[in-house]
Amino acid sequence: MWSAARYSVLLLSARCMGAAMQRCALTPTAGAATYGKAAGKAPGYQIIEPESLAISRRIGAGTEKHVLVGEWAMQKVAVMEIFGSSRAREFALQRRIAEHETLGQHPHLVRALGETSDGKYIVNELADLGSLTNYDGSPAVLNRADLGGMASLAVRLVMSWQICEGTKALLAAGLLHRDLAARNVLCFSFSPSDPSLVLTKLTDFGLTIEIGGDPAWPKGHAMGTRWMAPESQPDAAFEFSEKSEVYMLGVVIWEVFSNGRVPYDQIGNGEIGRAKRRGVLPGPRPRSCTDAVWELLQLCWEPLPVNRPSLGEVSRMLSELRRSDGERLRPPPEEDGPWVPSPRISALDEAALAPEFKAMVAAASAGKAAIVKAAGDALIEYDAILGVYSFPLFTNEFCDEIVAELTSFVASGRQTSRANTNNRHSLKLSELGFNGMLEPLAYRFTEPLASVLLPGMTNCRLRFTQGHTVQRVFDGAVSPIPGSNRGSKHFDGADVTLNVNIGGEWSGGDLLVFRDHQSTEPDFRVPQKKGWAVFHPGRVMHQAALLEAGSRYNLVIWADMI
Repeated sequence: MWSAARYSVLLLSARCMGAAMQRCALTPTAGAATYGKAAGKAPGYQIIEPESLAISRRIGAGTEKHVLVGEWAMQKVAVMEIFGSSRAREFALQRRIAEHETLGQHPHLVRALGETSDGKYIVNELADLGSLTNYDGSPAVLNRADLGGMASLAVRLVMSWQICEGTKALLAAGLLHRDLAARNVLCFSFSPSDPSLVLTKLTDFGLTIEIGGDPAWPKGHAMGTRWMAPESQPDAAFEFSEKSEVYMLGVVIWEVFSNGRVPYDQIGNGEIGRAKRRGVLPGPRPRSCTDAVWELLQLCWEPLPVNRPSLGEVSRMLSELRRSDGERLRPPPEEDGPWVPSPRISALDEAALAPEFKAMVAAASAGKAAIVKAAGDALIEYDAILGVYSFPLFTNEFCDEIVAELTSFVASGRQTSRANTNNRHSLKLSELGFNGMLEPLAYRFTEPLASVLLPGMTNCRLRFTQGHTVQRVFDGAVSPIPGSNRGSKHFDGADVTLNVNIGGEWSGGDLLVFRDHQSTEPDFRVPQKKGWAVFHPGRVMHQAALLEAGSRYNLVIWADMI
């Protein structure tokens, strides 16, 4: 089990952090000079004379800082004493946040009230309940059975949303926090049952950088590797972006739902980076997690940054979770209205079909020899006994239209219900309005070919049952449509499968076909080519090989005999 001795980050204890819900609406006093607009500072950020600040005791220590309780302007305040190499940097960051027109007054970012004129202390507002977690053994909101342990789903969701809003505000101002963790969230007000009485704020901006800025870590400052994204690990690319913030936010939300459990508490510090790259999650699914909340966490922890949602998308999903009592991430389709695709996609346009494909269908009534003759070199027979073939199905232009349609759908922030168990990123085509194209494609065009080419289907009648996308994306590749480079060996839940490539730029990723379901090695490979379909009975065992570069997009169309 995890212990404090194994935990690598020096932790900031905030258990005595002041008067709850104090807004610190300060007026200049004899011991303070307000930075006015003429000085380029936000009204309210003050230069404080040291003699007007009464410090009572130290309540915590972090890397290169002490946190103390003080009194100033007739109220309790949190006082940070910064020392070491990060002192000048942290003072500058606090001033920047305080003087920003949005960040300085944001309801979910701890407010900096000012700094002492001798440059020794930063004075912040105070949180009576302290941080959400303390790892030094002292009680904190999430660790206390009477608070965090009893928190309702609605309370956990509102806390998660507030933390997301603070992170999103920093991003909108061009900043990345880089140290998101429950220990860096202060609780100003809490109720285990009433979310309207909950107020949390993000704090500790000592590692914040500008987007695209120098990621260099302050000398001597410990790293919260248990929270950091795989690509941000010191033994990896050490990259920070909006998507690495999303990963860390997911870990914080997991902490909220786990009552402050330490992420990766079964893994030593030296193994964290490798564990993340193997896909190991921060911990088990918390009992308080609904299916939809757990799905959100898994989205945040996607190994490929491009596959993670944006902070705006996470905020919208958390809002929908709050509206639906944790049951769904996205509004029901009727609330958004149906997605309306382009006319060439909503109804079958025969001009979108490859000429060779149409010639094969026209010849099907005369038998297999006629199909082969009509197709010429366009029909490739891989295994007549299994019934595995490849041929052109769509024109390149139509493939481009489909990819553009899918890209627009993804960019809109919408999502379909899950299409199959083998691919979490797949889009269900019936929810994109594709049925008007896919249904006639099944019974008017696929049926004649299946009757001749596929074993056991002579004179069959087909009906379209399902269509979905498959997006393969090489690790680290940039793709406008999220995907992954993972695929398991499987057979399809349909009688007939048309798997058509609609575009992308890639290498590798052939379709592997197994004659024996128990085989561990494929019997042959079918290359993927834009506009070409792999045609086979659904029962044929197959698997997509890993891409070696780039990304590739496919439509998978299923039909059953009637």
